Order: sequence, then structure tokens, then C-alpha cells
Amino acid sequence: MHKSYIFIAISFILCQFSYGQINFQERILLTVSGGFSLTDTPRVKTTDIDNDGDKDIICIHENSGVSNSKMTILENTDGLGNYTPISFSNNGPSDFVLADFNNDTYVDIISTYIFINFLNVIRNDGTGNFNSQIISNDAFLETYSIGAADFDNDTDMDIVIVSLRDGEREITWYKNVDGTGTIDPTTGTIIQAHSDTYFPLELLVADLDGDTDMDILSINGDALQLGWYKNLDGLGNFGARISIDVTPMEDFIGLHVADIDGDMDLDVFATTGNGDQVVMYKNTDGLGTFGARQIVSAAADGPISVFTADIDGDNDLDVISASISDTTIAWYENTDGQGTFGAQQVITNTINDVSTIYADDIDGDGDMDILAASFEEDALILYENLRILNVEENRINKIVIYPNPTKSTLFIKEMQHVKSISIYDLQGKLLKTIVQEVPVSQAEIDLNNLSKGIYFLKIQTDKGIQTEKIIKQ
Repeated sequence: MHKSYIFIAISFILCQFSYGQINFQERILLTVSGGFSLTDTPRVKTTDIDNDGDKDIICIHENSGVSNSKMTILENTDGLGNYTPISFSNNGPSDFVLADFNNDTYVDIISTYIFINFLNVIRNDGTGNFNSQIISNDAFLETYSIGAADFDNDTDMDIVIVSLRDGEREITWYKNVDGTGTIDPTTGTIIQAHSDTYFPLELLVADLDGDTDMDILSINGDALQLGWYKNLDGLGNFGARISIDVTPMEDFIGLHVADIDGDMDLDVFATTGNGDQVVMYKNTDGLGTFGARQIVSAAADGPISVFTADIDGDNDLDVISASISDTTIAWYENTDGQGTFGAQQVITNTINDVSTIYADDIDGDGDMDILAASFEEDALILYENLRILNVEENRINKIVIYPNPTKSTLFIKEMQHVKSISIYDLQGKLLKTIVQEVPVSQAEIDLNNLSKGIYFLKIQTDKGIQTEKIIKQ
């Protein structure tokens, strides 16, 4: 892969925000020429692109205009959220999707374009090196949105797009014909054709009816109505559009799905630009029957993006919003784990023209951070969540842990004062506790049953608590 580096702002502590009980620290990760375009779907996502156990960032940003936009990977160089940017797709990408398209267990990328008629299938070798395959066809002209899923249950990932086909916007899915990411334009199956009522704009892929096959959620029509399409048989045959909200001219944007009430089905979130609301539709029966609109918050002025994450570490999902008119990113606590939300808690109110937000544990410390792309400020900004597993951060004893990273066994020295060792995953879930009944100078922990990734050790001593991050390779 040819790598060309672009400017990264090394500004680690710009400002610390302490609204509510959760503190956030702002850090600019990337500055670009032309900004991050104002879009309805996230153009910022995270994944472990180089298979080293930490979260990298993939984003699309402008470069003096949409037609010159670029895709950039920000490689997490140390697992702590320090990044090196690598630009490798410069032909004006409009959207992208992350999935393993050739069944080699590594995350690949397919990007779409508005001003040229092709898809770019970008295969990953697992180390962050890529091989691009251009698939050119007029069916891919002016593609605005893309999703991926195994629509036909043949164990490989297919794609679905919103594109301009024969002069009209349509939702169409395409089969991965050979299991290697080859998308055949002739296999397109139209899910929603253009009409005066249904003019598809954006889409998300999710199992909305709990039958293990993937359905499609979309914003449609000049009236910007919200609805979904059921995968009827798990083979990619979709039914007619099922309406969720048909309120006319509501200006739905910022689609998101999550199980907000812990009942094992997916609920739908959106923002309404005209109504200045962050809204929710609960999946009432797990079968895709959605209840009436519930307002998460009406405090956001011009909300454009919505996301969910466990911001406060209480094992339920909270809601995050970004709004343009009041230059605000805020979060709303899920107070009972059932989708009852508290008042708006502002993270920042000084970000101009934010276009999208995304949440993940960027720095590997066990809590959920927030990424925001700003159109006017030409920047990708990290708001680092300073809550760390609700345990003390001070080191009590000089306990030595090695090797770290490790592939199987972890050794711990200076164990004389240790009472117990607990292992947590990135979401703060307790996986294992080892009680030390007899003082020893050294111990070993078998990690063979853990998947690759980042974990935390909570070490209880007779003088306090010590927390250590470990990486399982």
C-alpha cells in the first residue's frame, strides 16, 4: 500500500470538561484541509484494522471539496490513543463499510463514491496493508450510503447501497459472488425503487425482528419518513417498506440502533432537525413492531447525529447527541436501564458545525470515549472519558507484570501484599477473580481462554487497589 502522510495536530491537552459527574478531556487527532462534510451517516468509525489489539480510526474527510475527499486511517500506535494518519484513498469517497469480505478473519473496507461509478474493495492482510480492487459499473454511480451483511446466509458478506440508478435513487443489495469480496453489478436486487413518496436517502443494516437475518432501516422520501424492510426468508428477499414514523417533513437524520432497555432486541434512534429532538422508538415485541415516538431530549438545538454507549460504566447504554445550532455534544444518562433518560449533560458547547459522532474505547482504559468530526474546524476531535472502571488510579505497590503483551501466560512479581486479582474486559465486565490466600512472591495467570484484545487487571492489595492494562495477542 502506498502511504502518504498528512498533518496531525499533536495537541494532547487542549481543554478538560467536567459537566455532571463524568469528566472529558479534549484532544485534536487530525486536522485537514476542507473539513469533514456534513452528512447524515457516520463517516467516522473504529476497528482493529492491523490486528494488534487496539482501536484504529477510519474516516472520510474533504480536501478542498467533496470530489477531492479522502479516506484516512489513523493507526493507534501504542494502544493509548496516539495516532499516525495514513491517507490511501483519494478519489472522492462518499461512504464506507467495514467487514470481513474474503473470510480471512481480517477487517476489510468497501468505499463508495458520488462523482465516479465504482466501488473500491480494499482487502486487508491483517497487518494494516491493503490491496484495492476497483469494480466499475454505472449501477454504482452516485452512491450515498452503504451497509454490509450476509443477506442470503451463504457465510459471506454482501452489500446494500443507496445509489442513483437510471436517474433515480434506489436501495439495492449485491451478492458477494465468490466469498472474496467480488461484487457483481448484474446481481443487484432492488429493495426500494424511487417514487414520489419513497426517495431513499440513508440506510442502516440490523436484525430488527430477531430472526437472525439482517434487515434494512432507512430514511425515505421527500417527507423524510422512517421505515424498514424485512428480510423475509434469510435469502435476501425483502418485503415492502414497514413504516416506523410517517410524520411529514420531520427532517429525520442521524440514524442509530441499539438495545437501550436490555430486552435483547434493537430499538431505533434518530434526530429531528426541524423538531430539535433526539427521539427513540422501542421495539415492543422483538419482532420489529415499534412503539410511538419517545423523546430522549428536546434540549439539543439542531441535532444532526446520535449514538449510544455506556458513558458512566453502569452496564447500560446511554445516549449521545451532537447538534449544530448550539455547537454542542451532550449525553443523556439511562437512569434505570430501561430507556428512561436524565437531563442533558453537556460535554462541550464550543464545537462548530459538528457533522458526526462515534463512541468507542479509543485509549484502551476501559471507558467509552467520543469522537467528533467538525466541518468548520476541519478537525477530528477526541473527547476522552476520564472515568476508569471506578477504581483508584494511584499505584500502591510496585507490582511487576510481564510479558505484556502476552499470547498465553501472564507473570506477576512482588505478590506479597496481593489479596486478589480480577480481570475485566473493555466494557468493565468482570471475567475472572483469583483469590490469593497464601502470600507468594510470584504468580502466573493463564489467559488462553481469552480472545485477543485489551483487558484490565484490578489488583487488590492490603494497602489499596492497583489497575493495570494488559494486551492478549
